Amino acid sequence: MKRIILLLMLAVVSNVVRGQCIVNTGPTLCSDPANNVYIIDPTTDFDITFENASGNPIAFVNWSPNTFLYVSANQNFPLPNNGNNPTGNIYFNGNSHSNPSNPHPTAGANIHDIYTYNYTIPASAGCATSSGQLKIITGGFTYDDFCRGDVTALNDIPLLNYNSAGNLNWYSDDTGSTSIPGTTQIQGGQTYYVDLGIAGCSQVSGRY
Repeated sequence: MKRIILLLMLAVVSNVVRGQCIVNTGPTLCSDPANNVYIIDPTTDFDITFENASGNPIAFVNWSPNTFLYVSANQNFPLPNNGNNPTGNIYFNGNSHSNPSNPHPTAGANIHDIYTYNYTIPASAGCATSSGQLKIITGGFTYDDFCRGDVTALNDIPLLNYNSAGNLNWYSDDTGSTSIPGTTQIQGGQTYYVDLGIAGCSQVSGRY
């Protein structure tokens, strides 16, 4: 089975209002807060904070699973197994480690992978109890459903439904100066680049 890896190249900071709550996140390579999708550099801390209507961080947000989530930066204080965060900040850190007291895999997070988290926000100062789902993508997308003998075009790669309409702009170079049709069949040893159409993000590079 072959893999196509799609990497993002732009750092941005985002926030979005959910009901009366505000979600603030640290720097990302690309963010789509409307859909709770954040593409990040997994080797740095990515922090997430929910704020109430008064602008104060909301404590005891519950997270599931707790993989690679920490209460403090730099892999300090892994999030408890019950998922309750006693502080207002949560940090995703996918670095490898050798700390025997750290319950997360020592090899760290997989590069170019998707980590999905469910969260529940308790009521706080005008912010009603609510639940949602957040996706953290470590460096970029990976397409690994391409097998030998398959006839797959660029438009067939779903990219978390960003390519569901099959109308993204694809390129053969990382500057986006040479466009190629979405009907181009994937070939071994080739690199492809795509613009996901997410506001504030630059092009994405794909590597086969």
